[in-house]
Amino acid sequence: MSYLVRLEPFAVEFPCQDDETVLEAAFKAGLSMRHGCKHGGCGACKVQVVEGYVEHNDHATAISEEEIDSDIALLCCALPEEDLVLQLSDDYSEQELTPEFPVAQYTVTLEALNWVTHDIAHVVMRCNTDQNFKFSSGQYLEVSKAEEGQWRAFSMANADGDSRLIELLIKQIPSGYFSHYLKNEAKPGDALEIRGPYGQFGVVDTHAPIIMIAGGSGMAPIMSMLRQLAAEKSLREIVFFYGARTQRDLFWGAQIRSLAADLENFNYYPALSNPEDDLWAGEVGLITDVVRRITPESLRNSEGYLCGPPGMIDAAVDVLKDKGMFSSRIRFDKFLTTAG
Repeated sequence: MSYLVRLEPFAVEFPCQDDETVLEAAFKAGLSMRHGCKHGGCGACKVQVVEGYVEHNDHATAISEEEIDSDIALLCCALPEEDLVLQLSDDYSEQELTPEFPVAQYTVTLEALNWVTHDIAHVVMRCNTDQNFKFSSGQYLEVSKAEEGQWRAFSMANADGDSRLIELLIKQIPSGYFSHYLKNEAKPGDALEIRGPYGQFGVVDTHAPIIMIAGGSGMAPIMSMLRQLAAEKSLREIVFFYGARTQRDLFWGAQIRSLAADLENFNYYPALSNPEDDLWAGEVGLITDVVRRITPESLRNSEGYLCGPPGMIDAAVDVLKDKGMFSSRIRFDKFLTTAG
């Protein structure tokens, strides 16, 4: 059965089937509502329900019973039970509902697969049609083996694009559906399906100094943004902190440092929490401790861009706020893992 969803104060309407989430229906209608992980874990897509009722699926971990009782809906997990009226926050604009690059589905070919660490793969895919995959740096896509319909989300690592080539960094997850494919089955020439772009993580066009913090495959969207800033020859002050456990968890150091040729005010600090020997001459400790030690006492005028595991993100946000960075200037993408 189909229901009607209306977004106030703009009176924008779209249909939503009873077996699809409100967020999925919005994407199908060519709309872009605020969202993050799309799987119930981040809370970025919470909206007030003014009229109607939704039922949340089992993935809705980022919403409390109190919020549900107050008619808050987590749109990525909310299934309509009747027609809905949703009240968007005051800082929404109607223009924001129309994405620059609407979500679409593409058939792609696996072009290359290279393991840059023991558990992170650099994956390159090529669109099979003449239509390029367009996205903004910091966004992500979903990928599935052809015709299987098991979708997994990964951020692009190449600069924002009008390109047939797409680069991803994918961390191996024990018992992970796509991890198993990459380790045991994948070969150049394989057919895959992608859909996207999704997400609103990306560099805001200001002149403020930038603090970037990443761990694991969280390198991907940060690298995408750095490459875009380098293409623009940005003069902004940029400091990138990357946290890893041991030397074998580090990668792309030369590529990152090469960006300095086009970024006059760029510094890169890789840090190891557990270096294996005394040969490591870089920073040592948890990446949040390194950020606290190296950054100025006041970050009041700076912006933060963070990507990695939820625990690292939460700790990094605390450090930046302790140093005076406004919450509104901290943008992050928590990488949630999906097994099976």
